[in-house]
Amino acid sequence: MKYYFLLLLFVSNIILAQEEQTHCNIEQLSESISVQQSLNTFTQEKTIKVLSKPLRSTGQLLLIKEKGVIWQTLTPIKGTTVITPLQFIQLDQNDNPSSFNSAMNGQTSLTMSTIFLGLLSGDIERLQQYFLIDSYCYQDDWLLTFTTTDEQVDKFLQKIVLTGSTNKIKKIELFEANQDYSKITLQPNEDNLAIEQLVPYFENQL
Repeated sequence: MKYYFLLLLFVSNIILAQEEQTHCNIEQLSESISVQQSLNTFTQEKTIKVLSKPLRSTGQLLLIKEKGVIWQTLTPIKGTTVITPLQFIQLDQNDNPSSFNSAMNGQTSLTMSTIFLGLLSGDIERLQQYFLIDSYCYQDDWLLTFTTTDEQVDKFLQKIVLTGSTNKIKKIELFEANQDYSKITLQPNEDNLAIEQLVPYFENQL
């Protein structure tokens, strides 16, 4: 009898949790994300279909709403991506433009800029032109799923999952068209020196 009581209690808790988990108010969530910490450190694990083990990298990410995003990998090798509303540029360890830039046409570059700026700045409405967006909120935690609906985007990206709490993005998951998968975890950082070192990348690429 005690076993059945515990089982019933367990099932009841699951049902209550599912009932409390609801769709988010997208407008409120967008406003919340937009005021997140400007500098984050990140850890990325990228699973590539042809490799037996995921590739791991770490670095820092700077978001300035009026300018864009600087995404800089520090280990295992330095590399910097400058994302603004008008460009998506990758730089090598010597801060020279990488061959990746010439492989992208202007429209693809602009689309990638729009997507990543929208994700990191909380401009969810902007992303509706490319994705079907679903959301779940439970207390302070939230999850956003972006499923590609745009034919151009679908060539390189199928789905994005964003996980966070209150105004913090904690994890970004990228499901690519070639079946590669990336998991990026973010941690707020208040290193003013790092911010000073990253900001000039905006000016140098304009």
